[in-house]
Amino acid sequence: MKSYYIRIYTTRRCWPNERKLRYEFSKYNISLDELKTALLKRMGNLGLHYRVKRHIYEAKNVEELVQGINNNTKFKLDVQVIEDRRNKELR
Repeated sequence: MKSYYIRIYTTRRCWPNERKLRYEFSKYNISLDELKTALLKRMGNLGLHYRVKRHIYEAKNVEELVQGINNNTKFKLDVQVIEDRRNKELR
């Protein structure tokens, strides 16, 4: 179980290097499957395509998920792992 800070961007057709932030959220103590579900919910509002769903469902880890979406779709993901301070204090 890990905690994640996620940003979802879309690219514009005119300027492919320009990104527009669409969603920014955090999820705490979740599994990879729960992360996939959260991404599907938010990206569904942005016109989710079959290609994006395929990359989300087939990913076996977070790196593969981010790489597949960033390289093959109009969406860009920025996923950072958050270290939970409460768990460190308890150890």
